[in-house]
Amino acid sequence: MESKKWAKTMAACFPAATVEEAWAIAGDFCGVHKWLPLDTCYKLEGEENKPGCVRFCSEGRNWAKERLVSFDPVDRCYSYVVTESNMGFGDYLATIKVVPAGEQGCKIEWSFEADPVEGWTEDGFVSFMQTAFETLGNAIHAKEN
Repeated sequence: MESKKWAKTMAACFPAATVEEAWAIAGDFCGVHKWLPLDTCYKLEGEENKPGCVRFCSEGRNWAKERLVSFDPVDRCYSYVVTESNMGFGDYLATIKVVPAGEQGCKIEWSFEADPVEGWTEDGFVSFMQTAFETLGNAIHAKEN
Protein backbone atom coordinates (compact mmCIF):
# COMPACT_ATOMS: atom_id res chain seq x y z
CA MET A 1 0.00 0.00 0.00
CA GLU A 2 1.41 3.38 -1.03
CA SER A 3 1.56 6.20 1.53
CA LYS A 4 0.31 9.60 0.51
CA LYS A 5 2.80 12.41 0.10
CA TRP A 6 3.24 15.05 2.74
CA ALA A 7 2.67 18.49 1.23
CA LYS A 8 2.36 22.03 2.50
CA THR A 9 2.64 25.59 1.26
CA MET A 10 3.74 28.24 3.73
CA ALA A 11 3.45 31.94 2.95
CA ALA A 12 4.21 35.22 4.70
CA CYS A 13 3.97 38.86 3.65
CA PHE A 14 6.67 41.43 4.32
CA PRO A 15 5.23 44.91 3.71
CA ALA A 16 8.54 46.74 4.22
CA ALA A 17 10.79 44.42 2.18
CA THR A 18 10.99 44.74 -1.58
CA VAL A 19 11.00 41.63 -3.77
CA GLU A 20 14.63 42.42 -4.62
CA GLU A 21 15.65 42.55 -0.94
CA ALA A 22 13.86 39.30 -0.13
CA TRP A 23 15.17 37.55 -3.27
CA ALA A 24 18.74 38.55 -2.34
CA ILE A 25 18.28 36.42 0.80
CA ALA A 26 15.94 33.63 -0.32
CA GLY A 27 17.28 33.28 -3.86
CA ASP A 28 20.87 32.35 -3.02
CA PHE A 29 20.68 28.53 -3.33
CA CYS A 30 24.14 27.88 -1.90
CA GLY A 31 23.80 30.65 0.70
CA VAL A 32 21.05 29.04 2.78
CA HIS A 33 23.45 28.94 5.76
CA LYS A 34 23.22 32.75 5.87
CA TRP A 35 19.69 32.49 7.26
CA LEU A 36 19.25 28.89 8.41
CA PRO A 37 21.25 27.76 11.47
CA LEU A 38 23.51 25.32 9.64
CA ASP A 39 27.09 24.37 10.41
CA THR A 40 27.88 24.48 6.71
CA CYS A 41 26.39 24.81 3.25
CA TYR A 42 28.47 24.85 0.09
CA LYS A 43 28.38 24.00 -3.59
CA LEU A 44 29.50 20.47 -4.43
CA GLU A 45 29.08 20.60 -8.19
CA GLY A 46 27.65 22.65 -11.01
CA GLU A 47 27.27 26.38 -11.35
CA GLU A 48 25.67 28.32 -8.50
CA ASN A 49 22.00 29.22 -9.07
CA LYS A 50 21.87 27.11 -12.24
CA PRO A 51 19.81 23.93 -12.59
CA GLY A 52 21.99 20.92 -11.78
CA CYS A 53 23.90 22.72 -9.01
CA VAL A 54 24.30 20.46 -5.97
CA ARG A 55 24.77 21.84 -2.46
CA PHE A 56 25.82 20.07 0.72
CA CYS A 57 24.27 21.27 3.98
CA SER A 58 24.84 20.01 7.50
CA GLU A 59 23.84 20.82 11.03
CA GLY A 60 25.18 18.69 13.84
CA ARG A 61 25.02 15.08 12.70
CA ASN A 62 22.36 15.76 10.07
CA TRP A 63 23.33 16.36 6.47
CA ALA A 64 21.75 16.54 3.02
CA LYS A 65 22.78 16.89 -0.60
CA GLU A 66 20.28 18.93 -2.60
CA ARG A 67 20.08 19.51 -6.36
CA LEU A 68 18.63 22.62 -7.94
CA VAL A 69 16.09 21.53 -10.58
CA SER A 70 14.87 24.96 -11.73
CA PHE A 71 15.91 28.56 -11.14
CA ASP A 72 14.09 31.61 -12.50
CA PRO A 73 15.60 34.94 -11.44
CA VAL A 74 12.94 36.90 -13.38
CA ASP A 75 9.98 35.27 -11.61
CA ARG A 76 12.15 34.90 -8.47
CA CYS A 77 11.56 31.23 -7.80
CA TYR A 78 13.47 27.98 -7.70
CA SER A 79 12.87 24.31 -6.96
CA TYR A 80 15.22 21.72 -5.51
CA VAL A 81 15.22 18.06 -4.53
CA VAL A 82 17.02 16.15 -1.80
CA THR A 83 19.26 13.61 -3.53
CA GLU A 84 20.90 12.09 -0.42
CA SER A 85 20.65 12.57 3.33
CA ASN A 86 21.05 10.79 6.61
CA MET A 87 17.65 12.03 7.84
CA GLY A 88 15.44 9.48 6.08
CA PHE A 89 14.34 11.65 3.17
CA GLY A 90 12.95 9.82 0.16
CA ASP A 91 11.34 11.81 -2.62
CA TYR A 92 11.37 15.51 -1.61
CA LEU A 93 10.71 18.53 -3.84
CA ALA A 94 10.54 22.12 -2.56
CA THR A 95 9.88 25.43 -4.26
CA ILE A 96 10.69 28.90 -2.92
CA LYS A 97 9.12 31.92 -4.57
CA VAL A 98 9.20 35.68 -3.92
CA VAL A 99 6.30 37.72 -5.34
CA PRO A 100 5.21 41.35 -5.05
CA ALA A 101 2.58 42.10 -2.37
CA GLY A 102 1.07 45.48 -1.74
CA GLU A 103 2.61 48.68 -3.03
CA GLN A 104 6.21 47.99 -2.06
CA GLY A 105 6.24 44.76 -0.09
CA CYS A 106 6.60 41.12 -0.98
CA LYS A 107 5.33 37.67 -0.15
CA ILE A 108 7.47 34.56 0.27
CA GLU A 109 6.02 31.17 -0.55
CA TRP A 110 7.77 27.91 0.35
CA SER A 111 6.03 24.73 -0.69
CA PHE A 112 7.13 21.13 -0.45
CA GLU A 113 5.98 17.66 -1.32
CA ALA A 114 7.70 14.69 0.27
CA ASP A 115 7.38 10.99 0.79
CA PRO A 116 6.74 10.21 4.46
CA VAL A 117 10.05 10.31 6.32
CA GLU A 118 10.93 7.33 8.49
CA GLY A 119 11.04 8.26 12.16
CA TRP A 120 8.93 11.41 11.66
CA THR A 121 5.23 12.09 11.92
CA GLU A 122 3.67 14.30 9.26
CA ASP A 123 2.89 16.97 11.88
CA GLY A 124 6.47 16.84 13.18
CA PHE A 125 7.91 17.18 9.68
CA VAL A 126 5.60 20.09 8.82
CA SER A 127 6.60 21.76 12.09
CA PHE A 128 10.30 21.29 11.21
CA MET A 129 9.73 22.90 7.80
CA GLN A 130 7.63 25.70 9.34
CA THR A 131 10.51 26.52 11.71
CA ALA A 132 12.91 26.76 8.74
CA PHE A 133 10.43 29.02 6.94
CA GLU A 134 10.13 31.26 10.01
CA THR A 135 13.93 31.53 10.14
CA LEU A 136 13.89 32.79 6.54
CA GLY A 137 11.19 35.26 7.56
CA ASN A 138 13.30 36.49 10.47
CA ALA A 139 16.21 37.19 8.09
CA ILE A 140 13.90 39.19 5.81
CA HIS A 141 12.38 41.07 8.77
CA ALA A 142 15.91 42.01 9.84
CA LYS A 143 16.43 43.64 6.43
CA GLU A 144 13.13 45.55 6.83
CA ASN A 145 14.36 47.34 9.96
